[in-house]
Amino acid sequence: MVKPANVIIKNSMAFLESLGVPESSIYFINSTFLVAVVLIIAFLIQWLSSKTLKKIFNRFGQHRSLILFQDMINNKLYYLLALIIPIGFVRAMIPLVFDNQPKLISFNLLLFNIYVTIYVIRLLIAFANTMRDFLRHKEAYADKPLDSFAQVAKIIILFLGIISIIGTLLGQDPKVLLGGLGALSAVFMLIFKDSILGFVASIQVSVNDMVRIGDWITIPSLDADGDVIKISLTTVKIKAFDNTIITLPTYSLINNTMQNWRGMKDTGCRRVKRAIRIKQSSIKFLTVEELERMKEIAFLSEYISRKQEEITAYQTKKGIDNHHPTHIPAITNIELFEHYCIQYLYQRNDVSSEMTLMVRQLSPEPTGLPVEIYAFVTTTVWVKYEAIVTDIFDHLIASVAFFDLEIFENITNKTPELS
Repeated sequence: MVKPANVIIKNSMAFLESLGVPESSIYFINSTFLVAVVLIIAFLIQWLSSKTLKKIFNRFGQHRSLILFQDMINNKLYYLLALIIPIGFVRAMIPLVFDNQPKLISFNLLLFNIYVTIYVIRLLIAFANTMRDFLRHKEAYADKPLDSFAQVAKIIILFLGIISIIGTLLGQDPKVLLGGLGALSAVFMLIFKDSILGFVASIQVSVNDMVRIGDWITIPSLDADGDVIKISLTTVKIKAFDNTIITLPTYSLINNTMQNWRGMKDTGCRRVKRAIRIKQSSIKFLTVEELERMKEIAFLSEYISRKQEEITAYQTKKGIDNHHPTHIPAITNIELFEHYCIQYLYQRNDVSSEMTLMVRQLSPEPTGLPVEIYAFVTTTVWVKYEAIVTDIFDHLIASVAFFDLEIFENITNKTPELS
């Protein structure tokens, strides 16, 4: 029997001999016994280190300024960091446990190197996840596609890790293997097409600040309309207004026409662009009596007086004695209604007077003369916006009759009354 070269094996073998273990199998049993002891010690070291680190991280993580430690706990980074000492311990014990057995030492070192590579992969992935979660707490990064960048980092880590493991198994330098992958680049591009396109799209989206988390976007060609809730390497998730989730490939943000409503939210105002269709046969010139009646409206009194003065001055200048409204500038009921609309909008606190505000006529149509309200209300909240718009048009529609105007109604499909 070959004499053991270190004290650990000598003592363990002496212990086994005292138990009556046969000499023919003592080396195998001794090695198995020592491996079990080493693994148990490594496990205990890892358990103690893990508990200690978790307590330390928990204590620091309670402070808002040190929230990084809480993110480390959530991603089990403390557990992986606690493996560093046990891994070093196992590496130091391999030559001692398998003393005078070079083949077993080489085999176990091979397994150990593969395990260390896997450990480093897990550690780096956990670190990438931790940094992603940590940056989400920062206002400057809250709306950035951090998932995409984290996924790219993890793909690179996994790719390099797999190459390293293959190189370890084949006894080749990983650089040589990387060089040999050039011939397979077309295959990889086909397999990872969505990931590559998504990565490029994520960079374009981030650099050009096209889309952020929380943006309301509309992609008509894909029937997508809602708030962006997640941007990853390969997919974008949009929460529609009916609470359904629309999932699209990331590169669809680049390949399709997209409307982003962020500018509306940034200004704090949302546009109103809606028309009231006036029956054209109800439009007329107003008599003096009708004008006097309409002067009772505060919004119109000054305007009517000024227009009457302008008409009188025009008649005097041109020497016009014929007061027929077709011969002189005259005031119409549609003109006063339009002026009333814009003055009514100006006096409302929930309509912005700093942005475009106008009332205009569109081209006459078979369905009436569209009088369009073009303004911006001072909210972007959907429910409040609809309430304001409803209030505006309730008032304006109810005011139409005062101007002797009529709103166009399509009665061709009206069911006839039975006699």
